[in-house]
Amino acid sequence: MLTARNMLYLYIQHRRIQIVLVLLSFLFFVSGFSFLVVRNVSAIDVGLRSAESILTSSKTLDLQAVDEFQLQIAEGEKELTSLNWKVSPVLWFSPILQFVPVIGGDIKHGRAMLDYSMHLVRAADLAIQASRPTFDLRLSEQPVEKILPEVVIGLEEGKSLFRRANDEITLARQSRGRVIADRLSGSTANRLNKADALLFQLDGVVGLGLAGPEIIGAVISVQDVMSHVKGVFDGSGTTSFSELSIDLKNTEKKLRVVREIFADDAQGTKKNISFDFLPSSISLGSDSEFIIMMFELSHDLVQAALPLVVLGEDLQNLSLDGDIQIKIDLMARKLESYEDDLQMASTALTRFDGFYEEFDKDDLPVMLADLLARASKSVDTLKDIVQASLRIPDLLDTANQALILVPDLNRDYKALLQGTQSLEDVLETTREIRLHLEAVHSEYHQIIPLINNASDIVDPTQLMSNSGKLLDYGYVVAQAAELTLLGLQQIVDATASSNDTPSGQLQAFAALIEEQNTTFLQAQSALDAGVVSRSSLDHLLKDEVFAQYLQILDERTATLAAVLTFAVSGSKYIEEIQLLRAKMQDLGAVLSESLLSPENILEPNKSIIPVVSDGLTDARSQLQSLKNMWAELETLELPFKSLGLFDTENVAASLSLSDTVLASTDRILSDVQELFGPGSDGASYDSLQILLGKIASDWPTQVSTSHEALESMTDLAETSQNLMVNPSALVANELDEARKFFSYVGRLSGLVVDLFGYDDPSNIIILGQDDQEIRPTGGFIGSVAEMQITKGDLAVTKFRSSYDIDPTTHLVMPIAPDAFGKYMAGVPALMAFRDSNWSADFPTSAQQALDLYRLTQTTSAKWVVAIDTFALAYMIDAIGGISLQGHPNLIDGEASRALAAGFDDKDGLGYRCGPNNSSSFSNRCFSEDAMVAILTHFQHGETNKELNELMLTLLRGKHLLIYAEDSTYQAILNKLNMSGWLRQVPGDYLMVADWSAYSKVNDHITRTLLYDVDMSDVGSTAHLRVRYQNAIESDTPCAQIFDTTRVCYWNYARVYTPLGIKLLEEPYFQLPSGTIYGLRKIQSGYDVSDENTFEFAETTSHTEMAAFLSVGSRETRELSYRYLLPSGVVTPTDNGNFRYDLTVQKHPGTIDDNVFINIHLPKGSDVVSVLGDAIVEDAKVSFSVLLDTDQQIGVEYRLPE
Repeated sequence: MLTARNMLYLYIQHRRIQIVLVLLSFLFFVSGFSFLVVRNVSAIDVGLRSAESILTSSKTLDLQAVDEFQLQIAEGEKELTSLNWKVSPVLWFSPILQFVPVIGGDIKHGRAMLDYSMHLVRAADLAIQASRPTFDLRLSEQPVEKILPEVVIGLEEGKSLFRRANDEITLARQSRGRVIADRLSGSTANRLNKADALLFQLDGVVGLGLAGPEIIGAVISVQDVMSHVKGVFDGSGTTSFSELSIDLKNTEKKLRVVREIFADDAQGTKKNISFDFLPSSISLGSDSEFIIMMFELSHDLVQAALPLVVLGEDLQNLSLDGDIQIKIDLMARKLESYEDDLQMASTALTRFDGFYEEFDKDDLPVMLADLLARASKSVDTLKDIVQASLRIPDLLDTANQALILVPDLNRDYKALLQGTQSLEDVLETTREIRLHLEAVHSEYHQIIPLINNASDIVDPTQLMSNSGKLLDYGYVVAQAAELTLLGLQQIVDATASSNDTPSGQLQAFAALIEEQNTTFLQAQSALDAGVVSRSSLDHLLKDEVFAQYLQILDERTATLAAVLTFAVSGSKYIEEIQLLRAKMQDLGAVLSESLLSPENILEPNKSIIPVVSDGLTDARSQLQSLKNMWAELETLELPFKSLGLFDTENVAASLSLSDTVLASTDRILSDVQELFGPGSDGASYDSLQILLGKIASDWPTQVSTSHEALESMTDLAETSQNLMVNPSALVANELDEARKFFSYVGRLSGLVVDLFGYDDPSNIIILGQDDQEIRPTGGFIGSVAEMQITKGDLAVTKFRSSYDIDPTTHLVMPIAPDAFGKYMAGVPALMAFRDSNWSADFPTSAQQALDLYRLTQTTSAKWVVAIDTFALAYMIDAIGGISLQGHPNLIDGEASRALAAGFDDKDGLGYRCGPNNSSSFSNRCFSEDAMVAILTHFQHGETNKELNELMLTLLRGKHLLIYAEDSTYQAILNKLNMSGWLRQVPGDYLMVADWSAYSKVNDHITRTLLYDVDMSDVGSTAHLRVRYQNAIESDTPCAQIFDTTRVCYWNYARVYTPLGIKLLEEPYFQLPSGTIYGLRKIQSGYDVSDENTFEFAETTSHTEMAAFLSVGSRETRELSYRYLLPSGVVTPTDNGNFRYDLTVQKHPGTIDDNVFINIHLPKGSDVVSVLGDAIVEDAKVSFSVLLDTDQQIGVEYRLPE
């Protein structure tokens, strides 16, 4: 930069100039004038140098330095003025000297250059004086927002000085115009260029002083308005639309003024304005083109913001009446009316982006960087809002189309539930709705980030936001609905060809649900998202129209939640049903093991009672668990039934009914457990009466209640019989055991009511059987009593000898079977009452006894009970013995058996009849007195043994048999194995029944059954040997006559096997010598020495093989049978194995008969399991059992591969 110092140096340092000045001084003013020039030029140099220092170092100088420099400038200006006056005479000659070589031009333009320098110094002095108020701000640490207004004020205060400085600059330009630079010497021209640079800098400073208030004021306005724009558009400010609109218009005016300031003048040049003189924090830099462009863009931004503000205010004042669709349409059309303005705003914003991206922001002046940053933030906000505003109309139109379809989500689902619309159609409609809503969802979520918090601008009424959220909720609901229906469709398609058992269908359904689990989980995820979305929409309930749509979607959400609750956790529900089925099955199993079970009532195991109780508790607990689960679904609308898949409507009712059934079961079993459970004191006569009372009164009620519940369950199951899975039917089916149990309990309670006289007094015929003279049902019928029971209270009303029952005329007596006449009388005979128990099937014998009894006795008895001497002995021992008038000693059980048979006791004492006895036979008298005594003791509780245990012992050992004339009750007794019937059982069967013909030696006979079954060949063959051993020691020969010495065992032995056996060889059992039949045949001239007594016959239920034999003293006789068993005795199992079961029925009236069984399996077979204690040796399984009750054995085996 050319300084004053350098300009003067032009005159005094250049050698040629110095020569000229010396010559001129010598010519005109001699040497004194030259000295003056040199001194004044030095002072001027100091002033101009100071001006340059201030202009170039203004941002770092403090006020003291400015003051010093300003004094120097003033001094230089004074000296320069003095020099101008003093050298004027000399400079008068300068044109004459222009032709001086090299320096002639410098001499010629000396005057102009001196004037140029003088005006520059004056302008600098004035500019510095005008700018002095701003120097205090240069080092200020205040925020830019506070500095800018103060700068404007400072510039306004110095405006008059800036104008004077501008005038000096104008004069300087004029002086400069008189200087022709190309005529100057090189060094002078160089210094002139530096002076020109100083002129330009001064011009820029003065230009800032004159135009700065308007420019900086516009900057302040732009800063403020951009902050307001951002605050209004992003919701962070408090300025209103109207206030912002005024601010934008004022700013637009200010920017228009600034544009004029920076506009080209008539000569096409721009005004010189320098911002370098300002503090760096508020400087706009020195790139005027850039500054001008910045203000142009600011103007564009203001113009872009204006329509948006007007739009926001317009939308805010928009009247939105009508339903939601009308509201949406009004808003869409309003936004469309601003499309042109929005497009122009978009263009302006795009242009700003292009400009802003080209510059390195780090190199920008602080003030300009701040301004651009503020503008950029506003631009980002404005761009998003413009883009959103342009896209919202289409979004709103799409939303309107989607809203029309939303009600279809519910309407179609209800049609599906009612079966009036197919799943395929509903799925297609739902998919269409989902696609419409998806379009809204996608567009909405693209627009929402654009407007951020500026919804007050484009959505001041929150109409679009609320509609978007509503449809967003609708979208996820529709998405969940479509996925759910898709999963159901897959299940329906897969089940179309299903044809399986109910249990299999249940498993198949569970598998299908599992296969679709991914789909259902996706649906559940969508629904969960919908629930989250819904949580932010409660405020819409205040709007009636929005509330209607929310209600529709909420209802669909609820129905979907119900379906998915079942579908997603379908396997859990199926598992619960299966668990319940298993528990019900277990319950059925334990019911069969309960004290009431027909199979085990005679074999009570007290440890079973907790098992039964636990089984019942488990079943009820599982049932309750399932009830709780289904209670949640009971009131929900599920489509499974209408789709033909799953009965979900009636399950809860079925479970409740099931609970009723189990509660009744619990009530009944608890009665039994109370009396017979592990913690009970056992059953006394009184407690038995209590139990019988409960059975008679409460059990029928429980049975009736359960039957009604079971029938209702059946009805419920039938309503869904065409569904793939019918849990109601499954649950009902699994209660079949309970159904059977209650049917059985109902008959049992009816039996108790009838037998124990709870409706009307019950009369019972009691047959006293002498087991010393063994008969198929227990022994010879020696006496008969009639007992009456009234509400459980027993009383003997009649006691007679069996011989007194026969009619006086034999014409009414039935003819005895041939074998009876043959081996008892030797001739055809009539059937007397005492011999009525010919049949090994006690119900048959009891009915015959009852018929014969009625021939001579008037009775209403419908029940027959048979007891043997063992029963009498057990009861006497239970009461600790009895004392009777007919015997001097206390009679125990052992003595009672002898006395009941007509023998003396071990002390050689017999029994004497009394005057009140109904018979003259000692054994009949004893039996009569003993029965009364026993009953009396029982009624008074004088027992040392639990009555229930005693009764079970008698029934289990078949020492007590019961017959009911009522076929229903008899069937129960048969099932309970209390009737002494010839049992009809699956598998193999064996019973031996003896008829002793006038020989009372049963206590001395040992029976042994040896039974071998061979399965090693084709078919199963059996070899049965019935061995009799007579322990009596006597030399008396056997002779079948009345009143024998009781040595020989005359026996008509019958063997009962399954139907369908085939003899492998014909047995031969020779007629024994000494028989009545043989003697009579011999007397009639017949030879009976080779007569075979073997007989073979088939009844309706069994095969009967018979033979007559005698077993003498110390003799052993054996009956042997070989036969082929029917194929049904060996059955295949579900797991591919085979099973053989054998039931050996005990002979009534006997004890401790031994049975030895050998089962020979096919060679190479493996024994899988056995029933009973056995010894397994390779393919041979051996059992040894004691016939104290009926015995069952079994073998499960696997054939070799």
